[in-house]
Amino acid sequence: MARRSTAAKKQQPEQLWLVDEQPRLDLDQWYLDPELARRIVDWVIDQRDTPARDMVVLEPSAGRGALARPLVEFGAQVVCVDIDPRNVAALQRDGLDAYEGNFLEMKPIGPSFDAVISNPPFSNGLALPHILHMLLFAPHVFVHVPLTTLAGQDRHAQLWTQHDLEAQVIHSTRPKYGPSGGMTEMTTLHIARRGTPTNHVLHRPKVYFWL
Repeated sequence: MARRSTAAKKQQPEQLWLVDEQPRLDLDQWYLDPELARRIVDWVIDQRDTPARDMVVLEPSAGRGALARPLVEFGAQVVCVDIDPRNVAALQRDGLDAYEGNFLEMKPIGPSFDAVISNPPFSNGLALPHILHMLLFAPHVFVHVPLTTLAGQDRHAQLWTQHDLEAQVIHSTRPKYGPSGGMTEMTTLHIARRGTPTNHVLHRPKVYFWL
């Protein structure tokens, strides 16, 4: 069950990234570059027919809110979840609706969200269970994950026979997560629920190539 963090000390927004900055690798934290995150959000808005101001969006594994912040600027209502209390406290200090908890242990209650957007943990096969859980919360999921998420028997059986790949961004350069740069070939996917499971591809996804 997610819960509100009670971490308190007041902090200026410009100091946010200077305090507790080091990501916890045991939680598979890789923070998106703000410029890339904003570009992803622009792409997500273009993918949806619904104006951003009418969207209710869930961001699990929210980190420091690289995706949530531009969504809020667009006028979307965003709910953030993160397992790290440092991140939740930082998000709340900046006025975002943020809750502390393990997303994989949460259950959807009431109406679903319009969409889920996330840069989820992906080491040791974590991307797949996160994506499948996101699809319980919204009909449209936008995730920034390794290219390997597209392939494999488990992913085919659990994901692609049940849901559709609507669109894909191929990143021609490895996104930079820190001073050492990225080490994984990444892609950003738009995945949608399918009404009836099938082993057949129902349509061709749109593919975008970003330099």
